[in-house]
Amino acid sequence: MTAAGTARSARTDPRGRFRLDSLPGGQVTLRLAIVGYRPIERPVAVGSLDLRLTMDPAAVALDELVVTGTPGSVQKRSLGNSVSKIDVEAAREEAPIDNVGQLLQGRAPGESVTLGTGMVGGGSLINIRGKSTLSLNTQPLIYVDGVRVDDNGASGPAVQGGQWINRLNDIDPRDIESVEIIKGPAAATLYGTEASNGVIQIITKKGRAGDRPVYGLTVDQGANWFSNPEGRLPVSYGFDENGQVVTLNLAEQERKRGTPIFTNGHVQRYGLNISGGSPLLRYYLGTNFVRHEGIEVNNFQDRFSGRANVTVTPKPSIEINTSLGFVKGTTDLAREEGEGVVFGAIFGIPALLETPRRGFLFGPPEVYHSKAFRYFQAVNRLTGSLQLVNRPRTWFTQRLTAGIDVTGVDNQAIVQRLTPDLAQFFSPNDALGSKSLERRDVTTGTFDYSATVSASLRRGIRSETSVGGQYYRRLTKLVTASGRQFPTPLLTTINATATTFGGDDFVENSTLGVYVQQQLSWKDRIFLTGALRADDNSAFGANFNFVTYPKVSATWVLGEEPFWPRNTINAFKLRAAFGASGQQPEAFAALRTFQPITGTNDQSGVTPQFVGNPDLKPERGEELEVGF
Repeated sequence: MTAAGTARSARTDPRGRFRLDSLPGGQVTLRLAIVGYRPIERPVAVGSLDLRLTMDPAAVALDELVVTGTPGSVQKRSLGNSVSKIDVEAAREEAPIDNVGQLLQGRAPGESVTLGTGMVGGGSLINIRGKSTLSLNTQPLIYVDGVRVDDNGASGPAVQGGQWINRLNDIDPRDIESVEIIKGPAAATLYGTEASNGVIQIITKKGRAGDRPVYGLTVDQGANWFSNPEGRLPVSYGFDENGQVVTLNLAEQERKRGTPIFTNGHVQRYGLNISGGSPLLRYYLGTNFVRHEGIEVNNFQDRFSGRANVTVTPKPSIEINTSLGFVKGTTDLAREEGEGVVFGAIFGIPALLETPRRGFLFGPPEVYHSKAFRYFQAVNRLTGSLQLVNRPRTWFTQRLTAGIDVTGVDNQAIVQRLTPDLAQFFSPNDALGSKSLERRDVTTGTFDYSATVSASLRRGIRSETSVGGQYYRRLTKLVTASGRQFPTPLLTTINATATTFGGDDFVENSTLGVYVQQQLSWKDRIFLTGALRADDNSAFGANFNFVTYPKVSATWVLGEEPFWPRNTINAFKLRAAFGASGQQPEAFAALRTFQPITGTNDQSGVTPQFVGNPDLKPERGEELEVGF
């Protein structure tokens, strides 16, 4: 709620009560807006204590506020591009949601979520309006409360065969208020280079001013199971010693034997949070613990997360938002890349039925379920942001966002030296054991500033001019090590292996971008917007300086025109948008590089590796979208 012509504003409490102090004059015009209702303006007398202001519900949420792809919070009515917004609490009431991939699946037009595996902790790949590149990253940019975060869509001890883990899984859905999705270059111009695949903004929960703190306790219990494996796993065919066709249903065989292939995994979730505050200080504090077990005994996930969000409003013109999230967890994946229990059951061989393999292609389930095999990822992650919103004048707003996302990932694949009962199913070299380790630390920094000047022109025309700049820096440090041949069983360190290998690397990438945007509106029904962004990226060739991305959009809220037949269709909007965005090259693609070799007399040397291209520029995507 704002008082027209002043810098005074207020939020109502849960009962709808409000108070505005130090208003000039004897009368003021109040402007009220809330999501789901039509905004109103009412002239009222200063000093009134018994006001009752009634708002009518809006059939379509044209006045819903979004923050993604815009210099500040704007209403959907002014956007010429599509922005999907997911209400997380409403989604959780429809079905259980374990991770952000499940939250996004099927809830936003134009986005596709592909599950890599049915394992607990397994990740998903996200594509928005199809793939926009042949060889570069196809995943959208991920933001949390305005800060860019690690968006690696496929990581883990082994990413073959769909065994990947998505960094989105680090964020607990119980801490999320809403998710906003913009779907391509027409909407992503203000994000510039890297944004051609779209942008997903995760907005976490914040406290609300109320009479007293609100406590929340969540306890969820459930199970994972494989329904009817006998009827769903394929039947294998072969010939017996007489040349007759025989069939083999390994799922049925193992059930009758008393050693079923799959188990029922226990699902546990516990959460505790507190929220509340006053007009000066609002807060949300939450913590969650998850223990999920899969349908294979060596597939499980443990995750502990915490979040603290605080909003301080020292005066009506200043708002300070701080957000801090932490997650620590471990995900163990069952071995399936080209072998393992499920793969061995699908490609069972009847001729092996009377052997120790019991018809499985490689070995019976207890072999891969033994403690000699372990494939896991451990993660420690910290994401923090600070946002300052300043409205020194009714016509001037500025916003500064700074934050950092630090992700430490430890991927390990361990095969101990196998005892004779297990070694019989593997080659002599594999039976001696091995270990591979990859430690990846990714630090992503964000600095984002925008300023908007608003002015009311004549004949119902309103102007909003925005300028802004962004700086992003991503640093990846990688350490790898591996070893083969343990001397005895039970050993698990690389130093205990007979042959070892190792290496380290780092990759740094930075983007600096600036933009200007102009929007004209007429009677809050017709909107014209134009923007231009210029970017420079550290991966561009030495001879290529910067790239520009334009944007133009138009919106007409026809449903509010006097001639519109509201008795038939009570809300209607036309929209169109054109824009360009891009994706920078691989970090070293523009450089001529060399690789080490062993030269004459066993001396170290180098040989050319990649030619490089000093004129290299980013991939560029353009998009035109129209809709109603």
